[in-house]
Amino acid sequence: MMFPSNFTPRFLRAILMGAVVAITMAEVIIHMMLNDYIQYGALPWYIGDVAIVAISMVEVILAPPVSWAGYGRRRSALISWLLVPAVAVLLLVPLPPLELPEGNFLCTGAPQESLLSMNALSSVRLAFILFVGACCAVARQGIWCHGIAYLDEHRPDAITMHFGLLVTTRVVGLVVLPKILFKEMPYWLQALGVTGPLMLSVLQLIKLPQQAPPSEPDMKVMSMTGRGYLQSVTRVMQSKLALSYMVIMSLLAASVWGFGWYEKALIRTMYHVVPPTFGAGLISDILMYHIVVIPVMLIGLKQIPPIRKVFNRATNSAITFKLNVLVGFLYLVITLALDCKLCPIEGFDGFSYERPNCSEYCSCASPWNGFSPVCVGSVDLTPVTFVNPCHAGCQKIEEFAGVEYLTDCTCGQYNMTGIEVNGTWVGGHGHGNSCSAFSCFGVVGLHQFLFLVTVTLTILSFQLQGVLILREVDHRDRSVALGLAGSLITVVTFVVGHLAYFFIGVLTCAWSENNICLLQNNTFPTMLGAVSASLAFTSSLIGCVVWVILKRRDAAGEVDSDNDM
Repeated sequence: MMFPSNFTPRFLRAILMGAVVAITMAEVIIHMMLNDYIQYGALPWYIGDVAIVAISMVEVILAPPVSWAGYGRRRSALISWLLVPAVAVLLLVPLPPLELPEGNFLCTGAPQESLLSMNALSSVRLAFILFVGACCAVARQGIWCHGIAYLDEHRPDAITMHFGLLVTTRVVGLVVLPKILFKEMPYWLQALGVTGPLMLSVLQLIKLPQQAPPSEPDMKVMSMTGRGYLQSVTRVMQSKLALSYMVIMSLLAASVWGFGWYEKALIRTMYHVVPPTFGAGLISDILMYHIVVIPVMLIGLKQIPPIRKVFNRATNSAITFKLNVLVGFLYLVITLALDCKLCPIEGFDGFSYERPNCSEYCSCASPWNGFSPVCVGSVDLTPVTFVNPCHAGCQKIEEFAGVEYLTDCTCGQYNMTGIEVNGTWVGGHGHGNSCSAFSCFGVVGLHQFLFLVTVTLTILSFQLQGVLILREVDHRDRSVALGLAGSLITVVTFVVGHLAYFFIGVLTCAWSENNICLLQNNTFPTMLGAVSASLAFTSSLIGCVVWVILKRRDAAGEVDSDNDM
């Protein structure tokens, strides 16, 4: 039912998951808008990264007080934080769209239109986007902390399931939504698509009680004394184990964020191909991430009575420690062990790229001529890869048997409409990738599958660590503990971590246009894998120490059980 008369935790969880998807969608739209403005010159190249850091700092500062305010009226707090992004995102609707200059991805002798420049309207757009982004980030923290606390106060023995599904919604949303939101759809229409579900969630929440009703008749009522902000923060900060779990989650989150942020660049560098952005390849890629929910639900079910009557901290700490070790090894396998037979890129020596002389007369301007590799045949039928059709000197597109092919490519020794050489179509655009695409697509599929496994293991680790944080702090402080955890995760992942990965991207850039890096050099995979693995291994090392402490505590005869049960 859309509006049930009685409170059920599944109903509230569904509302929270819908809200997380909607807010994540708003954040992805904001990022896409900034990318458009940057690519076409309306904003400086570094604004996207600055925006992430700036919005994250607002989230870091406000997350703890937001998680505390409204502890006595959870429903009202949730409704308030749902309304904030629902209203704020409407500010994107009246923003005038960019008047994009016309460009061509083919080789033309005539100069292409110049890119846009930053003006007063660009500054207004940027101010609106940053404000909406900050509203979404803070509201997400409020919904997350109060929603999980509401569920935990109702039925604490099922919180592992609730927490895991909410984490899955957030992480998978960050991976999948950028692939299914298309630039062709007006941003104002996408913004309305965010407001609608959030307003529906508000209407659904109205019938809920202010505080979570007890799931059992003899369940004790939550105390309202000693719940001042500084009192709660102090109690949480005094729990060394809770702080340790926060650090573990922060390091692991930084590793998966940085690796995921640069995954497309990694695929371009390692395999010289572009992942599919439409069609069956994209659909299969998206459907794969729905598998993540299966292990998350299994872990959640194992923690619910009568399967397991007590949430054992030592046992689950050991599990997270092992998961983090596996995540670290997977980063190394993906970046160091996977390989395929590459066709060299003309003008690219592995460390820097220089445009071929054969296409110097072509007017190749970014963003129409980014990394979109094509395969062109040489005089001895040897296929040669060029970074894009313009740099290959291709001047026309012809259709043959319903398939479009590039022709008149001056960098090839002959022109043709698709001749197959050793299983590769040369001189054509039908396969839309490099000469090594056929030999590497299988390895790319394995790469994407291993990254899916990495994301899944990371989510499972988050699932258990989040519940461990809740079980290490006082009942009264659990929403505040989540707020402090969110604040620490944000500063480590989206401020310090993002800047660290940003500098790696800058230092390893082999080819850039208008200060936007289009291709990394061959040291990039090693550096990316090493940093991500180091973060994961460091988190596992801290987790191992925590596990040893808990084992010793058990050996000393201390009861390791959830005081809610």
